[in-house]
Amino acid sequence: MKIEKLYTLSQFVDYLDTLNIKDFSEITMYPITMTDMEWTSACFHLTKKYNEFLKQPLKKEMFVNEIEKSIRYYEFFNKASFGTFTNKELLKCNKYFEAEKKVIFEYFELKNNSINYKDVVHVFWLDSITQLWKLSNGMNTINDLSLLIYSSNFKLKNVEL
Repeated sequence: MKIEKLYTLSQFVDYLDTLNIKDFSEITMYPITMTDMEWTSACFHLTKKYNEFLKQPLKKEMFVNEIEKSIRYYEFFNKASFGTFTNKELLKCNKYFEAEKKVIFEYFELKNNSINYKDVVHVFWLDSITQLWKLSNGMNTINDLSLLIYSSNFKLKNVEL
């Protein structure tokens, strides 16, 4: 099941509760011929997986891809001159794509030595003394972030349960 919005756990349960068996089957690939008991079991399984997702510690790579895009990256992406890449350039493009797969939160940006969401939420900030990235106070897991901004339209990508 692909998740495109960050929910609190109770919101996720409420969301599952709004689905009928046909809709549930379409988004989860469970068979439409499920019994009520199988449907309940499937919902419980997805809720448990979502809860495990929420318990993950926050990492900077979840918010921004720091691998620099070059002009050659765009050529690679558009496959305009695929055969003219050096091994070093191909490796850089592959590193970019691998890093991009780790980004699960949309619309965050690196700005003024912090990782921001619409200039409101500062999730990480660069400590000017230690030069290490630190989490904002009180935010350690994805669940902490979901509770902080549960009312916003918070988009996810690359999240599959």
